[in-house]
Amino acid sequence: MPRRERTQVRLMLIGLLTWVLSGTAGLATLHSRAELHLGWAAAQAVFGLAFWVNTRLPWELKRGTLEIAALAVEVGCALVITAWSSYGFEPALLVIIAGQAPFCLSLPHAWLLAVGQTAAAGLLSATLERPLSSLGGLAMYLSLQVFALGGRAGSDDASES
Repeated sequence: MPRRERTQVRLMLIGLLTWVLSGTAGLATLHSRAELHLGWAAAQAVFGLAFWVNTRLPWELKRGTLEIAALAVEVGCALVITAWSSYGFEPALLVIIAGQAPFCLSLPHAWLLAVGQTAAAGLLSATLERPLSSLGGLAMYLSLQVFALGGRAGSDDASES
């Protein structure tokens, strides 16, 4: 069975670190504002579990329905976290998802996912009158997702969907 390159495994570890740092920042900020609630913590935990499902076999290239479903769960959790909090680092989760997407989806579908989840986060933020709804904030997080996707853009072994 084909195996991942070490740089791909590093990308997954960086995703895990980003999730931990983003969650820690959210936990500290929401706790200090007395806005921390169980739903936010549950969404973070489910995001982490879905991330684990999607990356539990880091050396295997083949991804199936379970991993695609886990990616969808991550998107849902990221959007719930964006809707329920405003500590500023919620969209970092979108970058983590964009980094994983090419391992589960064809590259064109991964690009569509990045654009779609950014648009959804922007609509949520605009509806809730949150700072992320600014064009600059959306552009910044979209550019970070493009950067995460770019590491896989030239790969010949992108999975098929």
